[in-house]
Amino acid sequence: MLPGVPTRAVRQVTTLLSCLCAIVSIGSCDKVPLLAPTESVITLVSNRAVLPINGTAQIVAIVIEQSGTPAHNGTLVTFTTTLGTLDPREAVTNNGQAVVTLRAGTESGTAEVGAFSGSARTEAPVMIAIGGAAAVNLSVGPSPGTVDQVVTFTATATGTTVPIASYAWNFGDGTTVTTSGNTVNHVYTSADTYTITVTVTTVEGVTGSTQITLIVVPLQVEILLTVSPANPTTGVPVTFTATVTPATVVVTQYDWVFGDGDTLLDGGRVTIHPYAAVGTFTAKVTATLVDTSTVDTQAVVTVTN
Repeated sequence: MLPGVPTRAVRQVTTLLSCLCAIVSIGSCDKVPLLAPTESVITLVSNRAVLPINGTAQIVAIVIEQSGTPAHNGTLVTFTTTLGTLDPREAVTNNGQAVVTLRAGTESGTAEVGAFSGSARTEAPVMIAIGGAAAVNLSVGPSPGTVDQVVTFTATATGTTVPIASYAWNFGDGTTVTTSGNTVNHVYTSADTYTITVTVTTVEGVTGSTQITLIVVPLQVEILLTVSPANPTTGVPVTFTATVTPATVVVTQYDWVFGDGDTLLDGGRVTIHPYAAVGTFTAKVTATLVDTSTVDTQAVVTVTN
C-alpha cells in the first residue's frame, strides 16, 4: 500500500502492469524459432552431384518427425558446408522441406553439406564435387603383369565436369610419361612389385591423383620356327617364320643363321633364304626381348637337287 494512494488505484496499476508483462511475454515467444523434435530424421537431397566452378546446386532438407509425418511448417533448419557458400544458411520448412542454394565459388574440392534443427541432424552429408576435384580411378590389365608383356593402364576421372588436359604417369620403374589420353601401355623388363601413380590435370590447372600396386612376374617365353617348303630344292626360296609365345611378348630383334654360312641380323620374324647347294643345314633364329634377354630355336633343313 502506497501512502496517500487509494487502494483501488493501486490495483488498477498492478493489473495494467500484469497485462503489459503478458503482452511482452507473448511477443518474446513469437521470436523463439520452431525446431524439429529430438527424434526427427533429416535427409538431404541435391539436384546435382557435380558442380563446375561458380556453379550452383539446390539442396533440400526433408524433415520427418518420429511419428512419420512431415515437420510443422516453419520449422527452422540450419545448413552447413565445408566448401562454397549457402544461400541462405537457414530456411524454414514447408510441407516438411527446407530449400537452400549451394554456390560453388572458385575453389575446387568436395563439399560436404549437412543440416540440423535442434538436436536432430542429418545422418550423412551430401557430397558434391566442385571444379577439378576429380576422383581418379586407375585400372590395369593384365594383372598380375609379366615381364616383356604389354601392360595397359586406363585412368578414369570422375566427379568433375572440367576437361582433363593431361595425364602424368609414373610406372614405378623409373619411367614416366605424360599423355593427353587416359590410356597408356607400358612394358616391364624385370619381375618386381611396382607402385603406379597417375596424376590428372584439368584445363584449370587443378590436379588429382591415385595409385595402384602391380606385381610383375617372370614370363616363360618360347619360340617356334617353321620352314616352307619343308623339303626345298636348290635355288628355291625358303620361307622361315619365327613365332614367339605368348603373342604379347615384345621382341625387339630377330637374328638369323641359315647354316650355309649366310646370316641375317635384325631380319624380322619372317625372312626368305634360298640354298645354293644340296645338303642338310641347321637354321637358327634368336629373338631379343625388350629386356635384352634372348630366346632361340633351330630347325633342320634338307635341300635336294
